[in-house]
Amino acid sequence: MVLAIYGKGGLGHEIYELAYRINEAGSRFDEILFVDDNASANLDEETGARVMTCAEAMEAFPAGELFFAIGVGEPDIRHALYKKVTGAGYAAATLIHPGVTIPNGSRVEGAIICQYVFISCNAAVGPNTLVNPCSSIGHNNIIGESCVIASGCQLAGNVSVGERTFVGMCSAVKQGVKIGSDTIIGMNTAVNKDVPDGMLAYGVPVEYRKREEGQTVFAVYSKS
Repeated sequence: MVLAIYGKGGLGHEIYELAYRINEAGSRFDEILFVDDNASANLDEETGARVMTCAEAMEAFPAGELFFAIGVGEPDIRHALYKKVTGAGYAAATLIHPGVTIPNGSRVEGAIICQYVFISCNAAVGPNTLVNPCSSIGHNNIIGESCVIASGCQLAGNVSVGERTFVGMCSAVKQGVKIGSDTIIGMNTAVNKDVPDGMLAYGVPVEYRKREEGQTVFAVYSKS
């Protein structure tokens, strides 16, 4: 089984480290490599891992042997790359840090769960979603596809998050709140009420306005 990390920036290297720790605990992957469609070298300088384009990786390994993890933090790009590889018949790997316990009634499939994450009972984390370190997913949470839950977030019980949504670092979400799809939650936001689709939300307590067309997480955070 081969793991291809699609993206070799900082997040891609964090995912490499996670996969390395998973291998230490159970020898799951025969090889961990990077996918970079603009690759200028065959080996990654930091890890020594092979670097291939997506086309090269798919030519070298069939579906069922090669699994992908998207190493990009922008939800829209995560989603586009995920659809690219799954549309070609490949699956997203489920990566769960060995120190994280998933309750029997909770579902995590094709998602990335980092160190020190807590997931409570009867929760569901959608495919291609990334839950960063030290975040808490409460009971009966439903987290949609291609989301990013940044470090230190606290989601109380019965919270739902739509698809392609970014929940910013150290944000807190009140029990029962629904956050829509394609929404950006700013850092340290207290989400005490529902947030519709396509919003930029921020503040204590939360305020929100319509997200500008094409507005990225990077653009929002670079201004803050």
